[in-house]
Amino acid sequence: MALNSDARQALLAQPLTPILAIDRPGHPPIAVPVWHAYEPGGDAWIMVGAESEKARLLRAAGGATLVVQEVAPRTRYAAASCEVVDEHPATDDERRTLAERYLPPEEVQQYLDVAASFGPEVVVVLRPVAWRAADLTM
Repeated sequence: MALNSDARQALLAQPLTPILAIDRPGHPPIAVPVWHAYEPGGDAWIMVGAESEKARLLRAAGGATLVVQEVAPRTRYAAASCEVVDEHPATDDERRTLAERYLPPEEVQQYLDVAASFGPEVVVVLRPVAWRAADLTM
């Protein structure tokens, strides 16, 4: 059964690890897990290495799809096809926001210490423009 707008946005807003799928001309799309942040009705954002393959492909494609799934207590998914609407250098506050969203509190600082060696990162802002979502347990 299809999920309504509120349900699919609420699902994407959960701290589930989405798969980011990006077109890769001449090759199959790249599909990789990423950390993200999203508030219903707004834009999603992710952080990637400034010169990573993900960043280069996002710039070239101008969009991507974020897919989250929940398997308990129900099997549901939400896929948001998005356009890239902004990119800016990542800040320490944004890095901390994602770490706190996905890691237990006692692991956040250790992650941030290691992340300091990752090199330049960028925040890519993604605006959902089309959705596919369903509850497969109904």
